[in-house]
Amino acid sequence: TDSLRALARLSRALAGITGAQNDRMWRDDGWRLLAVARQIERLTHLANALSKGFYTNAVHDAAGYGVVLDLFDSNLSFHARYQRSRAIDALIEHVVINHQNPRSLGWVTQTLGTHLNHLHRHDSANMEDLSLRLRSLAPGDLPRLCQANEIGDFIHLQEYLAHCIDTAGELSREISLRHFTHTGEARRSVGA
Repeated sequence: TDSLRALARLSRALAGITGAQNDRMWRDDGWRLLAVARQIERLTHLANALSKGFYTNAVHDAAGYGVVLDLFDSNLSFHARYQRSRAIDALIEHVVINHQNPRSLGWVTQTLGTHLNHLHRHDSANMEDLSLRLRSLAPGDLPRLCQANEIGDFIHLQEYLAHCIDTAGELSREISLRHFTHTGEARRSVGA
């Protein structure tokens, strides 16, 4: 009980910090790097969780299906669109493809791509546009993502989720190399 209360307080504090960030920070490259980091973290976490949900077949169980919607913070929006459906295609559409759901992978990759493209405009001319590494999905991709092989594995979906996880790691490393100095001795802390 104490742990849950502490986590709830922490959650409120972090929401306050995020709100201040979104409402008060100047939209410069520092803010964009912060936003990129948030989206990379979200992409990694959500793609990983969904991959495990399908790999373990948890999504085929009512409780597991609900946990996926909870992880994507999409219970209300999903049920507003699909009522009490537990169809796999509805789940994939809502948490993977949908670009209107701010917790879906579609929205995350779209937002991440926009921020990366904006940062690229300030890079030197010979640098790769990192936003091109992201694979965006369209509604027409849904039937393919819903295809399962003979043992019930959603191979196309898992392939896309693996791409998201791998790309997020690559982007994190590349951004670190491009935008942060990794030489020399630290002379002061961030807050100093």
